[in-house]
Amino acid sequence: MDPYNIYVGLKVKMKTKSFLIILNTFLIFAGCQHVQTVTKTELETAQAHWQEPKATVWYYMGSKEGYDYFIHIDIGQETIYRIVSSEMNIEYPIPYSSKRSKWQFMHWGFAAKVRELQESK
Repeated sequence: MDPYNIYVGLKVKMKTKSFLIILNTFLIFAGCQHVQTVTKTELETAQAHWQEPKATVWYYMGSKEGYDYFIHIDIGQETIYRIVSSEMNIEYPIPYSSKRSKWQFMHWGFAAKVRELQESK
């Protein structure tokens, strides 16, 4: 086998290996969402912060294994919070779901401010 063919073969293997490493890294980070366990006070503090008022939204994702799950979606960021169910007062708890169509919209953050303005009229 001549040295040029060995060099080309190694170069192709290295490109393939680099591509697979990059692909795996992307899939790991794109497919995972970190869940933050918080207290009620920490959750209330998080509700007061947003990047873009018109784009920020909170949902109740449901309850499972003694926790209530909430997601905050704000310009390219999604953060999931969980809180011990006994700390929250969810009037009608629903089973946890990862499907957005099953989540309940929460009037928190900017949505709460808009609601306050509408009710004061």
